[in-house]
Amino acid sequence: MRTLGVLWLVMEDVFIYRVNLSDEKFQLTKRNFLRKIAMLFDTMGFLAPYMIRAKILLQEMWTSRLDWDDPLDQSQARQARMWFEELTELSEVQVSHCLQLNSDVETVTLHTFTDASGDAYGAATYVRYKYKGGTVSTSLVASKT
Repeated sequence: MRTLGVLWLVMEDVFIYRVNLSDEKFQLTKRNFLRKIAMLFDTMGFLAPYMIRAKILLQEMWTSRLDWDDPLDQSQARQARMWFEELTELSEVQVSHCLQLNSDVETVTLHTFTDASGDAYGAATYVRYKYKGGTVSTSLVASKT
């Protein structure tokens, strides 16, 4: 089942990501780079560690005053190509839809972590379940960059 660009495998109860690689005629411009990263719809932020690199590169494109259809300089083009090559690895990302392992929950706590630099910021929220048998599980709830 596909919804908002994310594929949900119902039988396994996991979210996965599928992306189309750029074709051979794809030109590395600011417009095309932005178009490609906008195709990755990730409202929960599961791809945040990957997406932050694209956002920082896009910031560099803006500060270098590139027009929308100007070719990227060598450094930016190299970084963009590396980012695109890693798109295939996103198909290996699987995020469990279920956050709770079982119904014997003793306590539930939310933990949020944040960090920032001159280039970007990030925040991630995890849920921590402590079960009656002493078992503990944690799951990523959401993250933002």
